[in-house]
Amino acid sequence: MAPASQVLAPLPPHQAAQITVQLGATVRAVITARVSNTVRSAQQPRYAFDVQQADGAWSQCVSALQRSQTHRELALAA
Repeated sequence: MAPASQVLAPLPPHQAAQITVQLGATVRAVITARVSNTVRSAQQPRYAFDVQQADGAWSQCVSALQRSQTHRELALAA
């Protein structure tokens, strides 16, 4: 298996997939997302995704980010 930061082949535009996201040392989210944009660079492509379906861990993370203004507030929200 390739490291998380390495893409084996370019992702097709609008491709949807189930993705595991490491949100913290012990927190993982599993989401369904679709490729919405690709930026090609010298190192490797960078992708933007539209989240189509999120689990509880993802939703809690987004909620904490939306209501926190400082690192301390974010740490306390986690």
